[in-house]
Amino acid sequence: MKILKPCAKLIFMTRKPFLTLFFAVLSLFPVFASDISGIFNGKLTPEEQKQLEEGEILIRNIGKAKNMCLMPVNEFASDCIEGIKKLKPNYLAEVIQVKKIEEGEAPFARLEEILSDVKSFEGIPYYSVNNDTYYDLFSQVTVISDEKTVKENGNRERFISTEIVMNPFFPFKIDWKLTTTPEGIFFHGINRDKIIYEYYNIKCVSPENMEWYITAFEKDGYLVLYGAGGVDGTSLFFIKDRIENSFIGRVTSFCKEIFAKLQ
Repeated sequence: MKILKPCAKLIFMTRKPFLTLFFAVLSLFPVFASDISGIFNGKLTPEEQKQLEEGEILIRNIGKAKNMCLMPVNEFASDCIEGIKKLKPNYLAEVIQVKKIEEGEAPFARLEEILSDVKSFEGIPYYSVNNDTYYDLFSQVTVISDEKTVKENGNRERFISTEIVMNPFFPFKIDWKLTTTPEGIFFHGINRDKIIYEYYNIKCVSPENMEWYITAFEKDGYLVLYGAGGVDGTSLFFIKDRIENSFIGRVTSFCKEIFAKLQ
């Protein structure tokens, strides 16, 4: 026993710095509150869940509304889900990120500023799979009208009507609505004109059949960023892939750029 006691003491002393190091390293990894998973349904794969847990931007090309992973956890989330379901898109993508809100950070104010500056959407890079090169997401954004409203409860709404140039389509109008509350942000874009593919002069999308959403809200000290873009567009076999790549590529590029500006 006289020999064992010093050994036991040595082992304990050796373990203390090891445990200190272990927990220090563990603290470098994101640890989510136990109920953060309640924001998303079982449509996420283990790999996708891991991406979110590590704070990465997750992109899901999901095709149909039934494959959405967002749960109706609040009014903004419900509006996103119901809007996409009503659209019934045949092209649909989700872009999601969950990140810890640092002390003193004001993500909603910053996001409101970013989304209000629709002219800055011109400079967002978009990678064209078909041409294996980068283009501007929108070649040109022209503001037609910009109206601001403050409601009695202090919530702010902004309605911005624009005409955009998005090659290879003829120019068309998009209306944007931005709602800011103490609980979060809701951003919605919808085309008001038909979208015509310039090369073939074919109508690809009818008016009000392309919608983009971004919502942001806080959950247990984490910022949940959720974007979705859907199109109920043409399925003509000879341009289907080109149309899908063009719209899905643009909505994912748009959301990624907006989320990245919050880093």
